[in-house]
This record gives sequence, C-alpha cells and structure tokens, in this order.
Amino acid sequence: MTFSALALAALAAQWATWEPDRLTTALNGKSVDSELVDWLEDTHARLTALPPAQRQHTAKLMSAQLETVTDLLEYGCYTEPVGRRLHALAATLASACGWHHFDQGHHFATGKLWNAAPTSAHAARDRGLGAGILSDFAYQSIWLIQPEAAIEPLSQALLHTHHPTARSLIPNRVCQGPG
Repeated sequence: MTFSALALAALAAQWATWEPDRLTTALNGKSVDSELVDWLEDTHARLTALPPAQRQHTAKLMSAQLETVTDLLEYGCYTEPVGRRLHALAATLASACGWHHFDQGHHFATGKLWNAAPTSAHAARDRGLGAGILSDFAYQSIWLIQPEAAIEPLSQALLHTHHPTARSLIPNRVCQGPG
C-alpha cells in the first residue's frame, strides 16, 4: 500500500512538473507530438495498474487526464496518426472512468462516459475497443435489471468486431449481472 501511494504521488508530481509547458503549448493550438501522447498513454497504463484500494485517487487523476485529452482533441493541432491515438486514449479513459462511477453506483455518470467513448473509438478506427464499450453498456443494463436494453448494444458489438476473442467474450455479458 505504501508503494502504491508513493507511486501515485510520483505520477502526480511528474504531471505537475514535467508536462505543463508541453501541455500549455499543445492546448494553445500548437502541435501535439507523439512523445506527449506516449507520456499520456504511459501515465494511463500506470494508473490502471495501481491496486483498486487507490481508486479514490486514481479516479480523480484519470478524470483530469480525460479532460486534458479531450481538450487536446478539441484545441490541439495534430497529425492523423496522433489524432487516432488521442481518440483511442479518450475512449479508453472514458471507459475506465465509467467503471469507477459504475463501482460507486453512479449509473447516470457511467452512461454519459460510456456514451462518448464509442465515438472516440470510432474516430480511432478501433472496432474492438468500440465493441468492448458497447458490451459494457449491455453489462450495465443487465446489472440494472433491464436485460432488454442489453440486446441492441450486444448486437452492435457483435456486428462491429471481427476479432475472435472479442466475439467469444461479448455474449458472456448476457450471463453476467447482479446475481
């Protein structure tokens, strides 16, 4: 637990000291480079690797990171490959933040995040990511004892992914739920 708290503090300190100039420049319409996106992706990977006991902290950092990525998409200038990576990161962050809200029983907030995520996954041209998010919607519907609402998201998820692993896992959402 001490290491995780230290790791979390180190991430926050790195964010505060290493990136402000680069972020400010990018948010002011200057080029968003792949090195900045590398750093954002790495930070997200480290945050999601921390233990669940740190979620009260990681959720706030991920939400801030999602806001930053959204601002970069809206105000930054970037190449198509960098834009696709930013969109994929936005979708992944929205999905992760949605799960944090889901775990706290904040289903409206979850739905808002998961509603935005497939749009970013589509812009990233990542059908598997989009399908996974649609299956998250279906899981939420089943959890809320609204299984009929899960049919369309699961149908779309199956329709829009061709990856064999995703196609085999998506139907499992139907079998999951609150009990």
